[in-house]
Amino acid sequence: MNHYLVEKSIANRLKESNHEERKLIFQTMYEELFNKVPDHPRLTRRNSEELTATVNKNKFSLISRFLDKSSVFVEFAPGDCKFAFEVANHVKSVYGVDISDQHNPTDNLPENFKLIV
Repeated sequence: MNHYLVEKSIANRLKESNHEERKLIFQTMYEELFNKVPDHPRLTRRNSEELTATVNKNKFSLISRFLDKSSVFVEFAPGDCKFAFEVANHVKSVYGVDISDQHNPTDNLPENFKLIV
């Protein structure tokens, strides 16, 4: 229930904001969400390298037949970018497109990866 209420509150602020205010909300909304919802699935997965690897392996199995070393891959809303980093091992280049930078600053970014905020 808490998760729903927090997301609803953020969504209401977004709906009521103008363009400039939305840009500011986008910059901090995930930090707010994760602070107020400590059991958020993205956080619990992030804390488990094994679970992250399993999720990414399953997602990659769905798209791998469409990719090769000459492919350019774009992921919209890549979140922590872990999946995009995995795909980067198999393609020419990867772009992540999101409303904010949510990757871990200690992650080593693949040379063929670019985040577009």
